[in-house]
Amino acid sequence: MRVFKFGGASIKDAPSVQNIQQIIKQFGQGQPLVVVVSAMGKTTNALEAILQAFWEGDDYEALIQSLQEYHTKIAQGIFWDKKNPIFEELAQYFQTLRQTLVRDTKTVFNELYDQVVSVGELLSSVIVARSLQHEGLQVMWQDAREIIKTDNNWREGTVDWKATQKCINKILLPLLKDKQIVLTQGFIGGTPDKKTTTLGREGSDYSAAILAHCLKAESQTIWKDVAGVLNGDPKRVPDAQLFAQLSYQEAAEMTYYGASVIHPKTIAPLREKVIPLYVKSFLQPQKSGTCINSVQAHKFVPAIMYKEKQVWIRWTHKDFAFLSEAQIGEILQQAHEAQTFVYAMHREAFALQICTDQRPEKVEKLIQATKADFTVVIEEGVELLTVKGGESAFTQKLTENRIKLWETQQANWYQAILRNQ
Repeated sequence: MRVFKFGGASIKDAPSVQNIQQIIKQFGQGQPLVVVVSAMGKTTNALEAILQAFWEGDDYEALIQSLQEYHTKIAQGIFWDKKNPIFEELAQYFQTLRQTLVRDTKTVFNELYDQVVSVGELLSSVIVARSLQHEGLQVMWQDAREIIKTDNNWREGTVDWKATQKCINKILLPLLKDKQIVLTQGFIGGTPDKKTTTLGREGSDYSAAILAHCLKAESQTIWKDVAGVLNGDPKRVPDAQLFAQLSYQEAAEMTYYGASVIHPKTIAPLREKVIPLYVKSFLQPQKSGTCINSVQAHKFVPAIMYKEKQVWIRWTHKDFAFLSEAQIGEILQQAHEAQTFVYAMHREAFALQICTDQRPEKVEKLIQATKADFTVVIEEGVELLTVKGGESAFTQKLTENRIKLWETQQANWYQAILRNQ
């Protein structure tokens, strides 16, 4: 049993969907297969714009119309019969979307976000599933909300592993015995009271890992528009090189510090069951890509990670006293409660500095919780550069023409907080 995950770029238009049909035919048959799909193209961004317009009281119908036309056009490029049921299915999803956009005194933005933005995966999954069926493949569409169970932590639902395993055993395993292929959605889950949750932005990789873990899959494959895991973003590192193999730990470190090719939560569920993760190109599916497993690889090139949209926060005690371990612990505890991840930290005699994501609501919560005792200064719009394995001259070249707010070199790790001049 295997799990395939296809992201938005791989299903952005009709030819792309037809391409993954061929990938599934060539590489996905012969044993049970679970296919996980993201929203098509930039659909998630479009749904966020629709929600924001609704929330601010602006007209959003034109935005919905544009998104509906986009999906309809993709379907028209696959299904020549204009009376195909797919078109009515899509119309129903958009009608449900319009009905979801209702606001009263009880409406919570983050909860509404999950109900609205999750529509993208539902739309893409039904188009891809029907297209595979149209090609004669035995495919069963499955609602991910019935099998991946979470709490109601909107926008970043925490998986209830016990409930999820039970649902997968009850619902998914029988389907895989009867059908060679089950297709479902990434990114979304469901609460015990049947409300939709999402697993965090770009969370479809994680969805696939959850399913692979619970199914004890032979492998998971993420199909990307790059050759595999590179030692740097090719848009910023022109001579980026492919890692043929990485260990779970190395891959997890890279995702934590900004390598966007894999969602950060993906590795742990696979590592626990020793399930190899393949990262391959849907543009060149014959190539081997990168294999992530338990074997420690011997790399000879540095790993370069950029983490954009960060904030650099500095705390100093209002009494200009030395910061004690207890006070540092208090700040970090508040950071934990605000759900802010600490990607870099620097302690001075009178100050503590951390780097975290530029998430205004979370950063504001952290500031409010600590400002009574500390003076807090924030530097927004910065970038964290992390390099593993690079020599000093190499790392200095990466920071040329940038303002360094902070840097550190420890063993084979280098980090710097940067902003443009």
